[in-house]
Amino acid sequence: MNIEEFREYCLSLKGVYEKMPFPNVADRYSRDVLCFYIADK
Repeated sequence: MNIEEFREYCLSLKGVYEKMPFPNVADRYSRDVLCFYIADK
């Protein structure tokens, strides 16, 4: 399974959405973190 397949799988689950929650941190690598949330958790 590659990263795009994993992303599609996660988004296919009920109540899941993606978000990049750290846009304003000093560490540039942390800005690119993509998280999957289920019902705001």
